[in-house]
Amino acid sequence: MGYQTEQRKRLYALLRAHPHTRFSAREIYEALSDGSISISAVYRNLATMTKEGQICKSTREGSHEALYQYLQEDGCRNQLHLTCVGCGRVLHMNRQSAQAMQESVACMDGFVIDSARTVLYGTCMDCDHRAKPGTCKAHTDDEEVFP
Repeated sequence: MGYQTEQRKRLYALLRAHPHTRFSAREIYEALSDGSISISAVYRNLATMTKEGQICKSTREGSHEALYQYLQEDGCRNQLHLTCVGCGRVLHMNRQSAQAMQESVACMDGFVIDSARTVLYGTCMDCDHRAKPGTCKAHTDDEEVFP
């Protein structure tokens, strides 16, 4: 991770304490608003942390507002993320589904997907009751997939 300022350590600690939450820069600034960090420092640190792969940047549905989320060390950095447009929940895409999709895109379109920087938007099962994991006939019952 390299050299870290006290500001970056505090920002990183906030994101790490809430690994399943996406924050805007303004929300981060307000959460750390004891006067020790400026909004410009928040933006600078978020840009650096995104570039270094420590956090994931996405956008809020219906706006251009950037949201940031901590990437866990347990392989989260190498997984495709699914973001629900209904509730904002972020999920990991099933590895087998992600690999099949990436291989298909590479073969058919000559394009390699960067897993660490890719977020797919859709609707989770809780928000869309039609979506049930494992209901696709092409998959086995033990796989967690969305139709």
